[in-house]
Amino acid sequence: MNEKENLFYALGHLAYAVAMADGEVQKEERQLVHQIVSSEMKKITPEINISEIIFSILSEQQENLETTLSRGLKELRMSKNSLDSKYKDQILQTLYKVAEAFPPVEQAEQKVLSKIKQELDLL
Repeated sequence: MNEKENLFYALGHLAYAVAMADGEVQKEERQLVHQIVSSEMKKITPEINISEIIFSILSEQQENLETTLSRGLKELRMSKNSLDSKYKDQILQTLYKVAEAFPPVEQAEQKVLSKIKQELDLL
């Protein structure tokens, strides 16, 4: 994978981590998160969106939150050369929309979002 593809792979992991932070990801939630990620990322990179594929794979793997988050952050670090402020902002905006998809935003979701924001600030 190239760095841009790693970035989308990371986003798939991170979106799934945010969605699962408050418990098991239900089918309805999975579909809505998929829509959010797809539409938000097409705004800045319409030609590529493998995060859809990653999200489908993750929903079948049944990984736990820490593993999913850790993999997403690792992929994000591997993509740091492709991360400009536009991408960082769009990633955070997308992940906040994922958290807000089924209100209220729980404390566990806020904690995951904070970890992701901290990592993005370091890159």
